[in-house]
Amino acid sequence: MMELFYAIAGVAGSVSVEIDEGNTVAKKENKRRVKCDALDLQLFLAKRKTKEAEEEMDDDKEEWLTQLEALEGGIGTSGYKKLCPGAQLRDVGLVSGELGEVGREERIARKGPVHILVKVPGLCAWKLATAKCPLLALEPKSPIIRIPKAYAEGSGLYVGEDGVVLYLRKEIRAEWTALWKSVVQSYATLWIVGPPGTGKSCAAFAFACSLRRVGGGEQWNVMWIHCSKHSGVLSCILFSGDDEKRTCRIKRSQLGAVLKSLDDCSVVFLDGYVKKRDERKILWRCHEWRGNEEERRRIVVVSSMVSIGKDWRPDLCGDIPSIVPSSLESSMPITTAPESNTMQEEQMFKMFSWTLEDYKEAIKNDEFFST
Repeated sequence: MMELFYAIAGVAGSVSVEIDEGNTVAKKENKRRVKCDALDLQLFLAKRKTKEAEEEMDDDKEEWLTQLEALEGGIGTSGYKKLCPGAQLRDVGLVSGELGEVGREERIARKGPVHILVKVPGLCAWKLATAKCPLLALEPKSPIIRIPKAYAEGSGLYVGEDGVVLYLRKEIRAEWTALWKSVVQSYATLWIVGPPGTGKSCAAFAFACSLRRVGGGEQWNVMWIHCSKHSGVLSCILFSGDDEKRTCRIKRSQLGAVLKSLDDCSVVFLDGYVKKRDERKILWRCHEWRGNEEERRRIVVVSSMVSIGKDWRPDLCGDIPSIVPSSLESSMPITTAPESNTMQEEQMFKMFSWTLEDYKEAIKNDEFFST
């Protein structure tokens, strides 16, 4: 066994680890310090040419990064050799007797070597919106609702100058009831499916905006993730506190780390899911994040498909309580009693297309007709 020291690029300090020198270069998550997918880590040999070697063009003069330098922080990866996963440690110079070992006094002075520099993928840079976004008050008796532009920007929805205008046909109200039963009263994963253009995403986003984030001794996060069919970037919105909204755009590989950064009490809406694209990996990340914390980590999947086909296997779903104690509430006054004391842990709501009667009723509303 040999003792190696590693440091995280940009983070002050170093940590030691014992490893068999016959092992290969591997990426392993340190759960105490870093929350990310191990495959996204980049490892570098923390050894580079001295200034004298660069001036003399001598490749043999190299020196290890010291623990004192790592302690001062701000260390980048420039000039260090990137290591390939699977390479033998001895083949990249990590072998006993060649690790820059120092004496006791130098160790005390933090002049011992750092052998591995770890570059962690950056989390998304959440941008706090200037406009306040308190919970959205929804009135089911009104024929239309408006989601203000400040709320909807960055959601992936079409947002006009007046925000998002939604006509409340009965299917919209039915979707809200399904969301209430699955996400507020209980913690079932809800699948929302149906043809494009039916208002699935708009209705789900309006409901997300209506969730009360503070109260009952708990703080809830509401996260909206939009999967674009035109790019591999995810558009994310995070509602938290009384009126805070944050936005960011992330690579799909960053989603696991972003989800891990959320508080335990969180509701995640995954919008634009299509199983033939890479969204299956994204959904897997969501389920991995949820783990065994189903009551406090709730998931809604808004699909861009008419159905999810054979992936929907209610016969494999277990039962959960229909009502669970929770501080999560919605501003929407829905009071529907559960049909039984239990429900399946996965639920599906099918949104149907507009009917001719829906169109006739909608155009009777002057405010909606003028939008």
